[in-house]
Amino acid sequence: MKKIKILIISLFALVSGSSAFAQGGFYTNLGYDVSFPMEGTKDFISPTSFRGFTFSGGYFLNDNLALELRWSWHVFYDAIPFDVYESGTRAISGKQYRSINAFPLTFGGKYFFGTSAMRPYVGFGIGPYKIRKRTEMGIYYVEDRQWHFGLTPEIGFIYNLSTGVGVMANVRYDHMFEAGNIDSQGNISLSIGFIFSGGY
Repeated sequence: MKKIKILIISLFALVSGSSAFAQGGFYTNLGYDVSFPMEGTKDFISPTSFRGFTFSGGYFLNDNLALELRWSWHVFYDAIPFDVYESGTRAISGKQYRSINAFPLTFGGKYFFGTSAMRPYVGFGIGPYKIRKRTEMGIYYVEDRQWHFGLTPEIGFIYNLSTGVGVMANVRYDHMFEAGNIDSQGNISLSIGFIFSGGY
């Protein structure tokens, strides 16, 4: 009997929480990102990045549509074996250490489907991206810092754990257009984290 009561209470909590992110109001999300380099990023650094996170805040306009502001930090890194590198008439030998720090700041929207505990969504954002691209060899380094304009399509879902608390998982593609001395950059990120409502 006790187990049945616990099951009923748990189901009630789950159902009660299923509309927590569909009644209008503010929410925040904090997620851990794993990113795969694409485009110019992959040409410079090929390994997958396990150093990244996303913080976002949004507002549900209605049961299905939300506006959102997102800030992320993705760090790509690679060590290139000892070699002789030539630039024009000059040559230098050594081991290269390459890094890219990417900071997206995008504004966009998400459209959510359904009203159950599991709510898939599609999203899109645009905005500025700060890129810091650095190459080190011994005591020397070259660094470019540049603002880019970029865009990010996204698909994912929210799973409500209880009223005002849920899990958010998504896949994003960040594309940064060419700017200054840095060509176009891109990465695909898998993100998972928690989403919290404002208690509405």
